[in-house]
Amino acid sequence: MEEPKLSVRQWQEQFQSGAFSAPDLYTQCTAGWSDWFCQDHALAGRLKKIGRIVMGVRDPFILDNYYVWFKNNCPLSGPLYDHVTFTPLSASHDGKGFSVVQDSPHEPYKWTLYTARYGYDSPEFGCRNIREMLLYVNRLGPELQQGFVPAFVQEKAAVAAYAKARGEPAGIRIVRDGGQHYHYISRQDQRRRTVMVASSLEDTPAGFDPAGACAVRGLYVYCPEEARIAALDRRENPQPTHHRKEAAR
Repeated sequence: MEEPKLSVRQWQEQFQSGAFSAPDLYTQCTAGWSDWFCQDHALAGRLKKIGRIVMGVRDPFILDNYYVWFKNNCPLSGPLYDHVTFTPLSASHDGKGFSVVQDSPHEPYKWTLYTARYGYDSPEFGCRNIREMLLYVNRLGPELQQGFVPAFVQEKAAVAAYAKARGEPAGIRIVRDGGQHYHYISRQDQRRRTVMVASSLEDTPAGFDPAGACAVRGLYVYCPEEARIAALDRRENPQPTHHRKEAAR
């Protein structure tokens, strides 16, 4: 029979008491390691590092409604790295999980947050120090409790629909850059596409050209790279000019 999962609050108490300090495999599996590529005896040391995220949680909703599990990842290139996933204890909170990744060679930041609400195909947030990440996670708790859906979730969906309409595959990685700015790497030419999103053409982010915007899913999106490509194509392939023949006299 599977043992009941520890809430984050209970996990913190156990960690603080030293219950997860021993390097033996049973102890580390009890702490929450589910998969790893490092040597077994390295798990305890790795837990102390990634466990700082768990120990920094202060939001009551996360403390009492989530449990944690850990994974040590092996990328095709680069060093091993770890992440911790916060999973709801109750099925009633499905769709509200999130993961914090530390030192991934695939990410530009030391700490990266993935959430179910934004989609695990792309990060919702990234930062260079643990203090910033914990501030974000603890602000995330009340939003998850209330079922609040930030505007950037709808904006990401609009960017994904825009990309798909231009021949990109479903599930392409849409990276949130902040300030209504997003980007993805086109699978067609491997170049970056910056996409800005606005809810109204009267209130747009800096650099947004309303003349080149497209309406997508109730929002307006503008991609400067695509606008330049379209302008270049018009210059290289001008439309023929048709002259009306004068009536014979």
